[in-house]
Amino acid sequence: LGFDGADHPPAEASHPVRLATPYAGRDHGMHFPLHDGTEVVVGGIDGGLERPLILGALANPEQPLPVTDQNASENRLRTAAGNELLMVDTRGEERIELFNRDRANRLVLDAAEAGHRVELVSEQGELRLEAAQQMHIEVGGNSDIEVGGDSETRIQGAQRLSTREGDIETSAEGELRMTAGQALHLRSEEDGMQLSAGADLVAEAGGSASLQARDGDVSLLADNGRLSLSAGNTLSLLGEGGGQVQIGQAGAGLEIDSSGNVIIKGASIKLNAPSITVKGSSIGSN
Repeated sequence: LGFDGADHPPAEASHPVRLATPYAGRDHGMHFPLHDGTEVVVGGIDGGLERPLILGALANPEQPLPVTDQNASENRLRTAAGNELLMVDTRGEERIELFNRDRANRLVLDAAEAGHRVELVSEQGELRLEAAQQMHIEVGGNSDIEVGGDSETRIQGAQRLSTREGDIETSAEGELRMTAGQALHLRSEEDGMQLSAGADLVAEAGGSASLQARDGDVSLLADNGRLSLSAGNTLSLLGEGGGQVQIGQAGAGLEIDSSGNVIIKGASIKLNAPSITVKGSSIGSN
C-alpha cells in the first residue's frame, strides 16, 4: 500500500477510502467524520491492500481521548465542535448528560441516590415546548415558576384553575385587572365575600344594579363622612311589611311601622310650605 508523499491538496492524493462503521444501510446508519490529522488503522478487504479500508481511529499522546484514569467511570461521546453525550456509571451517582460546548444548552438525567433530577436548560437562548395534541404536566410536590420579564398565556378554548384543598392567591405590585368580553361572575359557595380598598371604591353599571341579602341585613356605613342617596328619577324606600322603616338622629326621626302608622318625633317640628293640607277622619291633640 503506497502513500502519496507529494504536496497534493487534502482529499486529492488518492481515491477515497471507505470507513468501517458499526451500523450502516440504505438511508440509515452511524457516521462520525474523521478530521485532518486523525490517526487511523487501515486494512485491506480480503487481505488485498489494493482495496483499502479504514478500520478505525486511534488516540495518541497528541490526541488523547476525553476519558482517562481521572474519569474512568465516564462514557463520553464528544464531537470536534464540543457537542457531547456523557454517561456516568459511578455507583450512586449515575447520570446522563447531553450538552453543547460550554454546557450552555443541556439535558441532564440524574439518578443519584441523593435525589433524582431531570434538568433541561438554555442559559443563553430560547426554550420551546410544543405539542400538536395534549400536554400533561403533573407535579407530586410544590411547583415554582419565576419569570424575569413579562408573562402571557393565550388559550383558544376555556381555562379552569382550581385547588382541591388550599387557597388561591393572586397579587400584583401595581394594578390588577380582570376583564370579560361578556359576563363576569364572582361567587362564594359557602363562606362570605369581602371587597376592601385602601382608598376609594367605585362600582359602576351600564344598566341596572342590584344589591340583595336573602337571609341577613344590609348595612351602608360612612364612619367619618356623608351618606348620600341620589336618583335622576324616582327614589323609593320601601318595607315589605315585616318590620319598621326608620329615619332618625339624636332621638328624633320618622318611623313607619308594619301596620302603616307614621310617627314623627322631635324636640321641635316645623312644617313650612306655601300650602299645607291635613286630612283625616279624626285629628287629635294634647
